[in-house]
Amino acid sequence: MGEGRGKTRQAACRSALAGLAESLQVEVRASLRVTKKSSRAGSGGSRVSTSALQDIQTSTNLPLLGTEQKARRSGGELICTARLEPGRARSLYGERLRDLRSKAGELEAALEETSLGKQRHRLLTELLALADRYDRFALVARFLGLEVPSMGARSAAELRVALDELERVAPSLDLAAEQLVQDLPDDTIHLTPPHPAQSGEVTPFARALESAMAKRLQTTSEPTSADYRLRGEYQVTEQGVSVAYRLTDRNHVTREVRTARLAPEAYAHLRVEPETVSFDRLLHQGLAVDDDFRASLATNQGREDLLFRKGQEVELLIKLNRPGYYYLTGHTIRDGQSYSYLVPLQDGRGDRRFVRYMNAEETNKWVSLGAFEVAQPFGVESMQMIASSEDLVGELPDYTYDKAKGLYMLGGDASEGVTKTRALKPKTSEAVKSAEAVLMFTTAPKR
Repeated sequence: MGEGRGKTRQAACRSALAGLAESLQVEVRASLRVTKKSSRAGSGGSRVSTSALQDIQTSTNLPLLGTEQKARRSGGELICTARLEPGRARSLYGERLRDLRSKAGELEAALEETSLGKQRHRLLTELLALADRYDRFALVARFLGLEVPSMGARSAAELRVALDELERVAPSLDLAAEQLVQDLPDDTIHLTPPHPAQSGEVTPFARALESAMAKRLQTTSEPTSADYRLRGEYQVTEQGVSVAYRLTDRNHVTREVRTARLAPEAYAHLRVEPETVSFDRLLHQGLAVDDDFRASLATNQGREDLLFRKGQEVELLIKLNRPGYYYLTGHTIRDGQSYSYLVPLQDGRGDRRFVRYMNAEETNKWVSLGAFEVAQPFGVESMQMIASSEDLVGELPDYTYDKAKGLYMLGGDASEGVTKTRALKPKTSEAVKSAEAVLMFTTAPKR
C-alpha cells in the first residue's frame, strides 16, 4: 500500500502510486536477497542472478498492474491510498507475461527468417526492449508467487552480444550520441548520465556522453514532469565501451532499449572507470530497509544517476511513511579527500540541532530540507539518513567541529563514517522501528 497527499486528486494519487512502487521495491529487493542467500547456501531453492539484484537495488521503476486508488479529503488537501492486492494482481501479471512471451516468439521467428543486417538489427533491438520489459514484470510476478519461465530462447545478455556484432563501433562521442537518440519521441525526456556497471558515480565519460545526447533531445530536469525517462548504463571492455539506454514511460514500462559501442579513441581523453566502487558498494549494499517503517531521500531532480553542475540550485527532500525522528550524515569523496560529517537540521545547541521529528501531518509526502547551490570543490557526495520511531538524540555518532571546513566531522574517512553511523542505528524490534536511506550524487563544472 502507498499513501500520498496533494492539492488535487491527481497529484495525491500520483504520489500514492509512487509510494506504492517504492513499497513494492522494498519487498521485492528483500525477497531477492533472501533468495540469493538461500542459493549460496545450496538449499536447492530458486536462483536469482547478481545482475537482477543489482538492477533492483539501483532502480525503483517496477511496473504496477491492478492497483486500486481511493481518495479522501482532510483539511485543505486530498489523501489518496493506492493498494496492490496480490490475489487480483497475479492474474494480471501472468496475462501480461504471456502476451510478452507470445510477442517475443513472433520476433524470434522473424529473426530466423532474415539474414539482412538492417532488419536483424531492428528485430534484435525490439527483442531487447521486450526482454527488459519482461524482466521487470517478472520480478514482481515472482514476488507474488507465480512461476515465471524465460521469455524466449535468448537472454538479454545474449541479445546484447548479438547487437554488438551488428553495430558499427562509433569513433566519437557525437556519433554514439546520435545512435542512442535517433528516432526517439519528440516528447519531453528526463535524461540521466549513464552509470558504470556496479556504481552510481557519474564519471567524466558519462557527463560528456549525456551532454552530447541532451543537445539532440527535448529534455527536462524535472523527472515528474517528463513524458519519458532515459536511463543508461555502460561497461568497459578491452575492445571499448558498450552503452545501453532504457526509455521508460510514466508507468515505468520499457518502450525502447538503445545500444552503442565506442572505440577507445572516442573517449581517450576522459576517465571511464569509477573511483568510488568500494564506497558505493558499502553505502548501498549494507542498506537495511523495512516496509513497516520506511525512510526516503531524494532531490527535486530525482534519486538516481544524479549530476549537478556549478551554480545549479538543488533541493533536498525527505519522506517518512510514519511519524519518527531522523538525522543526516554527509560523505564526501573529492580531490583526494574522504570524510564524513553530521548535518545540522535546525537551530539550537548540543545534539538536538542534528535531530528532527516528523509528525503525522508531514508523513507520506516529500518535505524539503532546503536548497543548496553547487560550488567547488567538485566530486562525489552522499547523504545517509537514519530514522527511528524513538528519539535519536542519544544515538548520534561522536563528532568534532572543524573550523576550517565549517563541518561537524565524524573522523576518519567516508567509509568509516558510513560504518560508524550504521552501527549506531537503533535495532528494529516490536517496540522500536528504524529505517535508513541513502543518496549519491556527483558535482561538476558547467558544460
